[in-house]
Amino acid sequence: MINANELRITNKVYDNGKICTIESINAFADGEADVYLVETGNAGMFIDPIPLTEDVLFKCGFDKNDNMFTDNKLVGIEIYDEDLHFRVLCGNYCLCVINNLHQLQNLYFALTGEELNIKL
Repeated sequence: MINANELRITNKVYDNGKICTIESINAFADGEADVYLVETGNAGMFIDPIPLTEDVLFKCGFDKNDNMFTDNKLVGIEIYDEDLHFRVLCGNYCLCVINNLHQLQNLYFALTGEELNIKL
């Protein structure tokens, strides 16, 4: 399950195993939130992250050279262990570790000001 504080409109998530796009987020006073999902029309509170994999990175337009994935805007994403954890690099500095597609979408937007083009 994903904490609603991690989500933005346009994030891709799983809803009962189906890939969905978040259209709106409604926060409640108790800190919980409902999200409205475009493809299913559900207002779900129990959505799951889409794990970041090499295949997902390719579908986001990244190219691979050795263990480094790059595109024309983001500096680089590196596989850093056998469990497919990814770290985002700027030069030799690790900005953060990401494991899920919505984290990549949010980071990409924060760094570039543009939405990540995803073809899942």
